[in-house]
Amino acid sequence: MKIKKLFSRILLTGTLAILSTTSVYGAGWTNDDRGQRYQKEDGSYVISDWLEHNQIWYHFNAEGYWETGWIWADGYWWYQNTDGSYACNGSQVIDGKIYSFDENGHLKQASEHEQKIQHIRDVYNQTNTRTDLKAYDGGNYIDYAVDDDRLVKAILKNDFYLTLPTVEYYYEWVWKDGYYSVDLIFAYGTDGTREYRYYYQNHNLIREIGPDGVVRDYPDGDGLRKTSDTQAESILSRGWWETALFMEGFETEF
Repeated sequence: MKIKKLFSRILLTGTLAILSTTSVYGAGWTNDDRGQRYQKEDGSYVISDWLEHNQIWYHFNAEGYWETGWIWADGYWWYQNTDGSYACNGSQVIDGKIYSFDENGHLKQASEHEQKIQHIRDVYNQTNTRTDLKAYDGGNYIDYAVDDDRLVKAILKNDFYLTLPTVEYYYEWVWKDGYYSVDLIFAYGTDGTREYRYYYQNHNLIREIGPDGVVRDYPDGDGLRKTSDTQAESILSRGWWETALFMEGFETEF
């Protein structure tokens, strides 16, 4: 009987020792100062893979951390918001730019036309956020913004073509064949109620957004022949007139 009790004690002690050296893991999220990880039941972490949790798919990088923002996986670009949702089946503004995604959340490759439009938007945003441009006050008529003696923005006051209080013109300078050439790329006018937006490429209208808010695209650059009124043609010719006036007024060699 004593031998049986002793054996039972040894067996129990051995079992407790084994249990004390075995870790029991619970699947779930863990956090540290680098981000969030998901620990599986065996104690390992999800690495370079997808995980579906509560009907939301999460992607983890090579170090096992959940990725948000832009994600390159499975041959596609994705964008996951911090709430776990994905940009999907439509457009989303990300860092001031518009991106299109299909029904699976894959980033659509922008067409050449949309790339031109986005480039114009980028120039417009950069111009309006710069604080180092020189400003010239033209009194009651026109103001200029200049970058190293090159016109980048002109504000025409009381435009009699569009009968608007102000019309803004934006320009881009391109180095080509040993000299700079200037392009009017964007024009915007409003009186607080009506808004006009015109996008230009190589002196041709490629997109028009009138007061009705309807976007009219002309990928071939033949918008001036298609537009229903003369606003676009007027604003284009006026924009080039302002460029000529600036060059003549400053007598600058470009």
